[in-house]
Order: sequence, then structure tokens, then C-alpha cells
Amino acid sequence: GYANLESSKPHWLLLRNLGERSFASWQVILFLVVFGLLVGPVNLFLLAPAGRRHRLFITTPILSVGASLLMVVIILIQDGIGGEGRRITLVNLEPAEAAGFVIQEQVSRTGVLIGSGFELKQAACIEPLALPDTPWVKLKNGTDSQSVVLGQQSAQRSGNYFQSRAEQGQILRAALSTRARFEVKAGPKPELISALGFTAQQVFYVDAEGKVWKSTGEVNTGQPAAFEASDMAALRTWWREVVSPLGDHFQDRLEAQVAAPRDMFFATAASAPGFTLDTLSSIRWQDDQVVLFGSVPTL
Repeated sequence: GYANLESSKPHWLLLRNLGERSFASWQVILFLVVFGLLVGPVNLFLLAPAGRRHRLFITTPILSVGASLLMVVIILIQDGIGGEGRRITLVNLEPAEAAGFVIQEQVSRTGVLIGSGFELKQAACIEPLALPDTPWVKLKNGTDSQSVVLGQQSAQRSGNYFQSRAEQGQILRAALSTRARFEVKAGPKPELISALGFTAQQVFYVDAEGKVWKSTGEVNTGQPAAFEASDMAALRTWWREVVSPLGDHFQDRLEAQVAAPRDMFFATAASAPGFTLDTLSSIRWQDDQVVLFGSVPTL
């Protein structure tokens, strides 16, 4: 099965950030018209006129092969090889369970793909999304949707997760074992220590009494970080913005996390090695976003 995103397109910022691109169907029509003229009148009256019709056995295959090669060149120039996409990775870190629970939403538009199979380094569930109907979309909500054909053999995935000249979206879910966390040294002003293994761009921390603290800069693993007092309104406004690229079905649940948090952190990062779930290698993922939250144990 697959999830339906038809009704949520206007609200799915990730899809809007991918932008729109013309499918250039007029080029195909023009190409067919020109090819029809060449293989028809031009072929019959110029290349193989009356009395030399036997030339058709040579000219017709040459025109057909040449036209096919030209079409491939046009597609390669117009759409390129591989594709581009946008993705956001949400990570819930729970130190008591030594686990990170990952949800990743992604959408991509492809040109020509040399191969569509890929290997997942982490064990994860991938759910294709039925996208709003456009000339690029093959998996959509309706009777004219393409059938979902998915294959899995060990870590290798195959099928129509990704297709040439197509727009596709997926939700990935994974539960990963990890020691990544934030820890806090209690005091008048908390000292938060990162053990993430990568740099956090912005961090909010809510202590046991409900006081909100905000990092004044990047927070690096094992490095002391400066925090200043903030408030719940600032946290909620910031949190609403950072989770906005996610679909509506996740945003409501995430907003509940900042209703009355205690001993929790909320953070963003430009990348999160080990947590971001990589799929097809020929997709160029741009502007990756990573959002993290979870419990904070006291040292």
C-alpha cells in the first residue's frame, strides 16, 4: 500500500520547496511531427522516390534509429542524469532506551536514471506517497495510478521507488540503537553537553521547572555551549517553523511536544550522519533539514 498526499499538497512545504518544472510535452509533439514528415513524405519522395522504393529498407531504419538517438540526447540535455530532491529528517532521541526514532520525509524529481535500485544501510520501512496529479507523477490517488511494485532482498531495495522522468515522495521510518544524547549538569544556569556526534545549529532546553534556555550559537559535540534565558512562546514559535516542512499528519503530533515539556531538548542540524536515511545515490539532496528532540538526563 501507499500513503495518500492528495489532500495535503497545499500544506506540504517540502513539496512546494522542490518547485515546479514544465514537462515540455510540446517538444515531444514537435519531435513526432518532424519525424513523421521525415519518415513519410521526405522519405517517400526524396530519399526513396518512385523507381527506387527499395531504398526504404535502408532509409527507414536509419531515420528511426537516428530519431531514437536524437530523442535520448534531447532528454539527457533537458533533464540530465539522476535527479534532485528535498528531505527533512526528524529524530526523537531517548537516552533511557539508547535509541533514536527516525521519521524522514522526502520528495524528488528525476531525469534519466541509470539504475533505480539502492541499498539502505539502516533497517528502515519505506512508504511511497501518492502525490498530487502532475505530468511528472506516476503514483497518484486515482484509477489511472501506476501500480506499486516494490522489492526487498536483505538491504537491497528495488522496484518503482524511483523512476526516470518522474516525481516521487516517500516516508521512511527507523528505530536505531544510539548513544547520541544531550546531558545537563544541574546548576543555577544549566550546562548542556552534547554527545550527538555532529554539530547542532540551534538548541532549546526546557529544565525540570519549565524554564526555557536557548543556545547563543552552534553546539558542538563535547564542547561547552553558552545558553541564555528564553521563554515558552519563543520555543513554540521556533518549533512551529522548523517542523513546517513536514506533512500535516506529523505537525499536529509534534506541536504537542511543546505543550508542557520538562527535561527536554529541541534542536536543528544541517546534517546528522547515522540518522539521515540515504536512498538512491544519484539523487542530489539539497537543503537537508534535520530536527531533533528528546529527553535530557541529568549528570
